[in-house]
Amino acid sequence: MRIAGSAILSVLAPPLLVAAGDGVTWADFLTSCQTPGQIALTYSEGPFEATMEMLQTLKEAQARVTFFANATWLQYMQYAGVARHAYLDGHLIGMTYRLPSDSSAGLTDDDVKNDIARNSRTIQDLIGVYPKYMKIHESNLKNPRLLNIAKSMGYTLVEFNMDEYDYKYNTAATAGQNTYGRKASYVVAGYDVPSTGAPALPKVINTINANGYDMTPYKKDPIQNTGDVGDTKSFGAAEYKHGQNNVKTVNFSPSNNKGAGISAGGSMPVGGSSDGAKNANGVEMKKSIALHSTAAMKIVDKIAHKKAEGKPFYSFEYFPPKTAQGLSNLYERIGRMQVLSPTFVTCTWGAGGSTFDKTTELCAVAQTVHGLETCMHLTCTNMDRGKVDEALAEAKKAGIQNILALRGDPPRGQEYWIQVDDTFVHAIDLVRYIRQQYGDFFCIGVAGYPEGHMDSTDLSSHDEIRFLKEKIEAGADFVLTQLFYDVDGFLSWEKQCRSMGIVCPIIPGVMPIQSYNGFRRITNLAKIRIPADVALALEPIKNDDQKVKDYGVELAASIIGRLLNAGITGFHICTLNLEKSVRLILERVGFVSPAATARKQLQHHPINEPTHVSTLAPTSSGSDGAEPHVNPMIWKPSDDLLGHSESWDDFPNGRWGDARSPAFGDLDGYGASLKVEPRLALEMWRRPKTKDDISQLFVEFIQGKIPLLPWSEGSPLPETEAIKSRLVTCNERGFWTVGSQPAVNGMPSTDPSVGWGPKGGYVYQKAFLELFVGPDEVAALVQKLRTISPWITFLAASRDGDVVTNTTGDVLVEQKKIAELKKICGKKLDESAKENSVDITTTPGGAGNADLSSSETPVCATPFTNKTGDGLVEDSNAVTWGVFPGKEIIQPTVIEKVSFLAWRDEAFEIWREWEHLYPKGSESQKLLHQIGHDYWLLNVVHNDFRDEDGIWDAVLS
Repeated sequence: MRIAGSAILSVLAPPLLVAAGDGVTWADFLTSCQTPGQIALTYSEGPFEATMEMLQTLKEAQARVTFFANATWLQYMQYAGVARHAYLDGHLIGMTYRLPSDSSAGLTDDDVKNDIARNSRTIQDLIGVYPKYMKIHESNLKNPRLLNIAKSMGYTLVEFNMDEYDYKYNTAATAGQNTYGRKASYVVAGYDVPSTGAPALPKVINTINANGYDMTPYKKDPIQNTGDVGDTKSFGAAEYKHGQNNVKTVNFSPSNNKGAGISAGGSMPVGGSSDGAKNANGVEMKKSIALHSTAAMKIVDKIAHKKAEGKPFYSFEYFPPKTAQGLSNLYERIGRMQVLSPTFVTCTWGAGGSTFDKTTELCAVAQTVHGLETCMHLTCTNMDRGKVDEALAEAKKAGIQNILALRGDPPRGQEYWIQVDDTFVHAIDLVRYIRQQYGDFFCIGVAGYPEGHMDSTDLSSHDEIRFLKEKIEAGADFVLTQLFYDVDGFLSWEKQCRSMGIVCPIIPGVMPIQSYNGFRRITNLAKIRIPADVALALEPIKNDDQKVKDYGVELAASIIGRLLNAGITGFHICTLNLEKSVRLILERVGFVSPAATARKQLQHHPINEPTHVSTLAPTSSGSDGAEPHVNPMIWKPSDDLLGHSESWDDFPNGRWGDARSPAFGDLDGYGASLKVEPRLALEMWRRPKTKDDISQLFVEFIQGKIPLLPWSEGSPLPETEAIKSRLVTCNERGFWTVGSQPAVNGMPSTDPSVGWGPKGGYVYQKAFLELFVGPDEVAALVQKLRTISPWITFLAASRDGDVVTNTTGDVLVEQKKIAELKKICGKKLDESAKENSVDITTTPGGAGNADLSSSETPVCATPFTNKTGDGLVEDSNAVTWGVFPGKEIIQPTVIEKVSFLAWRDEAFEIWREWEHLYPKGSESQKLLHQIGHDYWLLNVVHNDFRDEDGIWDAVLS
């Protein structure tokens, strides 16, 4: 299958839209791949929010496409970031052009040319090359003057002969017989909006594959792996060569020709550029082009400028979100926070390089698209040298000159069986290596620990500082410290550092308290001291998220104020990918003006911010009998730029929160790891040799006999006491629970076990369980959950990507998984839409849990039903909510497919991390490897919050 470029054969050409004699015919459009059997998959009008979802699907399918970007959207940072992401992923970027007011009336030819050139330059500024391919917007296709102008400027005009409706209204067999069966060449066009293109994409790829077309392999780096389509010279500039010229072509050979007459070979121009390559006119093409006019600077130089001006400075830390939508929204958030003028930003690095792609991409976007001086975190332990080299090369290519060199996870000892490079044991090893390989190109930061490193409890403060000084002498330029709340302790440590000869900048880490549970988790993990006054202030408000957040702002502002008075002028703020608290802190200490910030924010008017939180409780609806909604966010342009756009996800709830939030997932963004040093892990979890041993560990955790499990963030919550005996039974049976909550029906918000939020409110919970289930039990359990009660909804997923559910979320799976799903679901997946489709108005857990009294039993949802043509609509299921005086309904805990699948990946990766504690081939290692490979993760919700026993009857009966 050929999914690259923009080649088309109009075998099913649409009617000619240009009148005869106008000078343009379909022959003037790109109408043919160079070889029959090629497919060009294109997307027009975007980028949109769903484009990030599509990029992930394309990566998984190893497919490359052409995105025709509408330059109008690229003025918004979140969409510019998406387009940049697509280009860096190896996809082509063309241009969709639309006339102002859809008419050329009153415009001279030069006016039209200048407008086209302006749109093209927007794309050039973003990706570094001028677009070659142009897709005329459908509203302008009848304008022969425009087509002739575009043609005269040297653009390659592109049209399509198939779109997503061919998939929406035709079965796979029909599509194969009526279209692909002709074995010619095609373009497939789609519109990357959530209701059409994104959900249909897996079916498009599966249909094309099933009809014998070979696929051009996915390449991450467009520069290294593809030719160039572009011109570095803007229209009208000297040496501009009438559009763009093909630098080189890449030959694609068929990997598996299926059926007579199929050939997927031929040569096609694809995107990217190459050092030293020349276009057809002899103009040398550059490997990369700076996308922002601000020259990169080293952090220490920027700090020196601030000190010379007598001004304080501050920086922000971000982490890579777990979901595509979260990343898209983080791009927009970084754009808004850019107006706060941080001196630099940093992006965190997941354990063992687990966030390699996301971190390098986030850094590149921050540096090149947003023009922010960016520092990339980089850990070295449990990573081979090649991965470190690749990360440093990616940073340099993006113009990043700042690296925070960290150790990362404790180095694996002799029992660890994964081979890692013993070059890197401590952070100092990474500092030396960077200096050896890159000289003075990078400005290198290292971490400082005012309260001691969590893994170095036997070292004195003097020894810790001595090691810090050694890192600086090895080549480090500045120090970022661990977060702290004990100001006096920090000042004493900083004074000791100076007395021992450390003269480089020491920047204290400041983390605003965003939630009580998050605060406790992070301080426990990092062993941060909590001053008595802080603990006393938090205790009476710990269940009121808003009061905790307000206190967090005041505390952080107080810390910065005290440090300023002591002569400390720089601060590194850990944002946790949240926005509002950071702005308020900077306003409190006088670093920014509220009025000035508001004016600057007007330049970043958001497109996709939520402005309304829907209610869950029944509301008056006249006589229509409408049921309450549980759709947490309604997305539309925000009228309150400093309100909803920065605070819609102000109360993150880890993996149970809104998956669209940049803050969704781990509060530290560190990724899958045991988060406890190997020695302590072995003491707690011993050396399990049988599945009964695993069950015993889960039971001991529930009973409070061991403090942690690999998946837990601390001891069981007080609410667990009400269901402890049943959890013990569940785990003794081999159903290992990693999440649970009891049903709650209108308990006071002050209840010591289940209460939360302001006083005077009432809280509600649906019972849910999340558990690992063995391969021998999962089929029977899923079948029982499908039939035992209409109130049950579930999501089940394997490590390999199989997903089974009875919610109304779409189950988009690869064709090769269908046989397994047939066995699990216990029914055919190719039954008619009438038999298979789930009515979202009558299914528990779907469309806001409407009509939960329905007696209809949900069926196993199937992929690609004709109910909607492109998969069923995915919905959120709020399982915790609260009603409070004078407030909207608050829904802190939401279960939805996208967040479940993001957590699935991490949950199974933790089995792998646990496995690595033991020698390869040992009984414990082999047991954990088998479990991690074979088991399923199952999430079960009983949607009747009045029924305390229903979920247990379903799972344990």
